[in-house]
Amino acid sequence: MEQCDLLLEYLRQQKEKAYELLYHDYYVPLVLFAGKYVENEEVAKDIVQEFFISLLDKEMVFNNRIALKVYLYTGVISVTRIRRILTSDG
Repeated sequence: MEQCDLLLEYLRQQKEKAYELLYHDYYVPLVLFAGKYVENEEVAKDIVQEFFISLLDKEMVFNNRIALKVYLYTGVISVTRIRRILTSDG
């Protein structure tokens, strides 16, 4: 079984290993992505960490890796927007 398929299966089964694989495969790309929307790398890291923590209580079932990626990147954008709203002076 390929690592992609293995990750998707672990997510379906809610195995702890799934979160380790997600973190290993996506932490750096998500930090780089978040960095395009925030002022510095530390804030980007905080956003991604916050997002990963939010995943721990969620049931995640995806048909393919593309659906998983869309979910992850959209989630990071959502956390970024929420942070902007909460930290805005307006």
